[in-house]
Amino acid sequence: MASSTAAARSAGSTASGGSRLLSLARSVYRFRVLWLIVWGLATVVSFAAVEGAFGSKLTDLLANRFDLPASESNTAREIMQQHFGERDDSVFTIVIRGPGAHAAASAIVARGQAALPESTASVPQPIGNGIFVARIATRLPPDRAEPFLVPIRLAIGHPPGVEALVTGTAALDHDLTPTFNHDLLLGELVALPAAALVLLFIFGTLSATLVPIVLGLVTVPTTLGVVWLVAHEVTMAIYVQNLVSIIGIAIAIDYSLIIVYRFREELHRLDDVELALAETMRTAGQAVFFSGVTVAIGLALLLLMPVPFIRSIGVGGVMIPIISIAAALTLLPALLGVLGHRIDRLRVLPASLLARREDPERGIWARLARLIMRRPLPIALATGGLLLLAAVPVPQLSLALGSSENLPGRSDSVRGAELLAQVLGKGATSPINVIVDHGPKDGITALATGLARDPGVAQVAPPVADPSGRYVRITVLSRYDYGTDQAKQLVHRIRDHEIAAAGLPRERVYVGGAPAAGVDLIARAYDAFPWLVLGVLGITYLVLLRAFRSLLLPLKAVILNGLSIVATYGILVATFRWGLGQAVGLPQADQVEFWIPIFLFAMLFGLSMDYEVFLLSRMREIYDETGDNDTAIALGLEKTGRIITAAAAIMVAAFIGFVLGSLLGLQQFGWGLAVAVAVDATIIRVLLVPSLMKLMGDKNWYLPVWLEKLLRLPPLG
Repeated sequence: MASSTAAARSAGSTASGGSRLLSLARSVYRFRVLWLIVWGLATVVSFAAVEGAFGSKLTDLLANRFDLPASESNTAREIMQQHFGERDDSVFTIVIRGPGAHAAASAIVARGQAALPESTASVPQPIGNGIFVARIATRLPPDRAEPFLVPIRLAIGHPPGVEALVTGTAALDHDLTPTFNHDLLLGELVALPAAALVLLFIFGTLSATLVPIVLGLVTVPTTLGVVWLVAHEVTMAIYVQNLVSIIGIAIAIDYSLIIVYRFREELHRLDDVELALAETMRTAGQAVFFSGVTVAIGLALLLLMPVPFIRSIGVGGVMIPIISIAAALTLLPALLGVLGHRIDRLRVLPASLLARREDPERGIWARLARLIMRRPLPIALATGGLLLLAAVPVPQLSLALGSSENLPGRSDSVRGAELLAQVLGKGATSPINVIVDHGPKDGITALATGLARDPGVAQVAPPVADPSGRYVRITVLSRYDYGTDQAKQLVHRIRDHEIAAAGLPRERVYVGGAPAAGVDLIARAYDAFPWLVLGVLGITYLVLLRAFRSLLLPLKAVILNGLSIVATYGILVATFRWGLGQAVGLPQADQVEFWIPIFLFAMLFGLSMDYEVFLLSRMREIYDETGDNDTAIALGLEKTGRIITAAAAIMVAAFIGFVLGSLLGLQQFGWGLAVAVAVDATIIRVLLVPSLMKLMGDKNWYLPVWLEKLLRLPPLG
């Protein structure tokens, strides 16, 4: 048991900290049962809302829409919606094949059209091999058209002698929704047991292990409840639920892991629950707060992107660290206050093993720390060189709106899309629509003729005028999938060369459709991305300057985080474009979905900064106590290395849930997150950061007095 003198010393140290977290911790401890009730109610209400108890499920409010206001492709879409009575992303394509296709096609299409109000249908056209194709179009947006898929299929039925497949964007989104839900469940089934095993290995007791799990099970439904509220006012992307569920579990468990570990350490030292909790929140609680702020800053980047799809996911993303911080600073102290000394109950691992791991002389982290102190330069050169090598493939990174390849499942919509791709080409399900406003007939004819001669074009439909006669539409089927570089190049050729060659004024011709929307989305997103990245880097530097009380450490952190993310982009190229991921069952794909590098930066910049904050906060504590740089580095690594590695293992396990799913975009995203976190928590935080800090010496902790006063930092001590 610790002496009363030790308790008094801790009380004095906490008082001198002057942190608002101390007052909060004491208040939470005093009303700990009330806090548990509040969070319990919030969880129950949120879960009920998400599951539809108040009228609509969260999944019913999400959509897979990529509208981009004030873009050429969106203007073309709006003209089609208003003047041609259809949206290019809400068309149901009916593929009919079989011996009786010719005789039955018209009746099948008529029944399907009758099931979709205010729709128009094309005459079934033969495309060879006894296959007929027709389009049922509507001006409804895809999320409102999608519910009519089932009535259309029921109306079509199963005519004898033919097979009728309904495909198109809305049909594919509908049929892929169960896959989203399956992938989400799979991710959770992987993340929670893996997290429990890691926590059990770290803590050695069931009581301590259950606390972070409880925090994760509370924060995720609560965050989704907030998303459910926002989704009633803002169109939210379908990826939001997956993002919040998997990443929310990982972050909540990570934060609670840091705090629970420090609480047990302080409880063993002070033997007083309230004092231990206060000291824990003064130190680990502050580290978690700054970590959450850096994650929120990175994710706030998404809110500023001029692309509604990205902004909508940013709403859910930003709520993850905000709710996690709130729970870590209120719910978690309440749980720990109620448990008290019972946190060490139900031991699974022997105490002798845990003591041996903590041995300052024989523990693996102590030995590693001594090795780094002896050989900092070779370790820094080797690890830095490895990151630069991983970044080599980055110039080959190719971005796309999406892809119709590698679609999971064998639903009617997927089979129909594959059949069209085989007969008409991969661009059959995502045509390019060229809209001419008040164009002369000879110019329109010349444009259609020129398009038909393009080697990337599989078919050009005859020009069609709207009822007013003002607009003429030319539908172009590309030979390439809409997510390929070749499809994007075709869009550029049409816009930059074909229109002018036909003698039409550029400002009166609008090129739309999925390939053009992809070109516009990527251009809009990545025109803004570099500037927003610079803003995030600058704000993060200032936040860490205050957290670390150092000029150089935040600069080093920002540079290394940037290098880590670039290396992740390179690994993504090597895994998917080069096909190295096939060795572990990942598909080969020439393109990466356009939102993934942006989301990886937003997520990884904050998550990797988590580990930096945990590591350097502990080093800062020790340096303030000892004034010795080497001691601070070695002891700080020894104290946090195991926790950082465990936290990373939980994160990686959570992100592997994405990789094990069936959707290519989520596989790419999950793989990037998992690899980056693993590299960051091992190569960078455990090896590169300590070795660089050893080389930098006492310059690590330099902060001019005038800047300290300008930032209004409290005095050390």
